[in-house]
Amino acid sequence: MSVSRLIRVVELRGGKNIADEMFILSRDGRYVINTHEKYINVWDAETGEHVGVWKLRFNLPFPTDMDAIDNMLVAYRGSNIVFLSLSDMVILREIPNAHDTRIFTVRICPDKRYILTASKNDIKIWDLHGGLKWGISGIKISAGFMTPTFDPEYHVVAYERKKHIYVRDLETNNISAIKKCGGQSYPTVVSKKYNLVVGADVTSIHLYSINPPECIKKISFSEWLLSVRYDLEVDRIVVCNGRKVLVVDPRDKSISEIVIDGKDSAIFDAA
Repeated sequence: MSVSRLIRVVELRGGKNIADEMFILSRDGRYVINTHEKYINVWDAETGEHVGVWKLRFNLPFPTDMDAIDNMLVAYRGSNIVFLSLSDMVILREIPNAHDTRIFTVRICPDKRYILTASKNDIKIWDLHGGLKWGISGIKISAGFMTPTFDPEYHVVAYERKKHIYVRDLETNNISAIKKCGGQSYPTVVSKKYNLVVGADVTSIHLYSINPPECIKKISFSEWLLSVRYDLEVDRIVVCNGRKVLVVDPRDKSISEIVIDGKDSAIFDAA
């Protein structure tokens, strides 16, 4: 494992009603976002300048359960998907009753062209304009850390239930089951091309092969994870826990470690 130091630091200036460790980066690296109940703060990620703070009419999800790209925040309230402008928090569009039950996560997919949403009974894939592309229903999914996940290259989803992670092809409906390493392990990345699933809980990540279906590596941390992201453009998986960052190369499963100087929480993205 190689180790390097993170030398670029951007100080975020201004803001109010800020919650510690409730930060995410937009998928294009343009904005830093912090949420606390109905409050949302937005900063320019390059300059650290405060874009604004807003109080919405509804409580916002935990930051890792929503996502942002192209000046657009994608969140949810109840069973509705909500698209908001990051520059002024105007609701751009809303999809009512997108799921039959309450949504528990909204995520931009690794190619930045699709959005995954999930409830405890179904998974749906949308384009960035809110058009439904794929969906599976009548399944039982465990709600957890940054899960489930979608492979946009091969149209495969991965989700957790009880003692297994299930990998399901949305085109053929074929399903394979992988026995978990032990304890909680929520799939956060799936890549059929690289025969890889990355599972995570609050203090560890787990690497699995799809075929043969087995756990191949477990890495534990002393602090809670803040994010796990896969970016297809740079072809890297980034795991951040606020004090260090692991960059996983999905091609050979090699891992580089970046040490974060200082005591402040940090966020990091492959892009």
